[in-house]
Amino acid sequence: MGGTRSSEMRFDERLWLFAGGYVYHPRFIRFDGQIGVAWEQQKFQNNGSNSSWNSGWGDLYKLHAKILPYHPYNMELFTERGRPIRTGTTSAAGHDVFTTSGAIFRYRKKPASLTMSYIESNSDIGALTIHTATRSASGSYSIGPFRNSAGYSTMDSEANLSQERSSRMSYYFINSLHFNRNKSSLLTSGIEGSRNTQESNLSFFRTEDILRWNEELSIELPWNIFSSAGYRYEQHSTAMNMENQPTSGQIARENSASSFTLTKRFYNSLTTAYNANSTINRTGGGDFRSLNQAFNANYTKMIPSGRYSLNTFARFNDMSIYNKPIVTDEKHSVDMSSTSIKKYFDLNLQPVNIPSIIVYVNSGPPICSIISFS
Repeated sequence: MGGTRSSEMRFDERLWLFAGGYVYHPRFIRFDGQIGVAWEQQKFQNNGSNSSWNSGWGDLYKLHAKILPYHPYNMELFTERGRPIRTGTTSAAGHDVFTTSGAIFRYRKKPASLTMSYIESNSDIGALTIHTATRSASGSYSIGPFRNSAGYSTMDSEANLSQERSSRMSYYFINSLHFNRNKSSLLTSGIEGSRNTQESNLSFFRTEDILRWNEELSIELPWNIFSSAGYRYEQHSTAMNMENQPTSGQIARENSASSFTLTKRFYNSLTTAYNANSTINRTGGGDFRSLNQAFNANYTKMIPSGRYSLNTFARFNDMSIYNKPIVTDEKHSVDMSSTSIKKYFDLNLQPVNIPSIIVYVNSGPPICSIISFS
């Protein structure tokens, strides 16, 4: 009978040194640092054949300082550099190197807070070098029943071999309002968005935009009534441009959803609830709409032999599709060499809902005049 047997022997040695202290006073500048070296040896054995010992090493150092660490405002500075263990490599030229450095400013004092940061990192993996820079700022402010928070950040990255560049920008704003002292009624509004961009020296460019808007309301009413409502809207759009194709691709879609809940409790025995949810998705292939409604009632009563419970449930669902194209991927050609300004072609499938017609030009000069249907 044949078989395979393998074994591995490995030794790791690691040395770490830590240090810390302060400048002038612990409340002025505090710092700490560490440095480490690792050495690894490993040997494989497969079906009785021994391999030679392979060695590898790596190192790491970190430096960190904090200015005014116990004050409402402070500054943090840091840097680190590491070379992971790479077995079989004994020279520094064969190592991957990762470095990170940055600064963070913080302010914390009621009713406001602010954080700003800048972080830069480099990854050297063989001949590939990736540089990334991140900038961000966020803050909040509270006054009375209001609380507001906002943030903004950007990230830029570039690779040397492929000359690819990417960037991301994002932002958000959130506002909350409490209607009563026990904070049982709350209105929350928020908006956030982002833009992702990719480009390269191969005449490729891609952008993606995302926008979200959200509203949520919860209210506790008299007579054991609780109600909540919400609305959410999302918009996504993507555009891609390539060489010799200025409008090679564009995709857009919209989603919106609304919800409503009403709950009523009668003493401690009977609880009723009504829920309604509506969703609308708009795409190039049509609009999808759905409506879900549900009613639930639960009756519970304690009896000498235990507990008696009765539950009833009813649901209604409605789904439909609007503005769906009747004809998809129907190709037509017109004689562009003709001197006539107007060009005509007939659709294969008749009749057609005119608002649902979408015309794309794959080749030839752009259409400058108005497209009409008859």
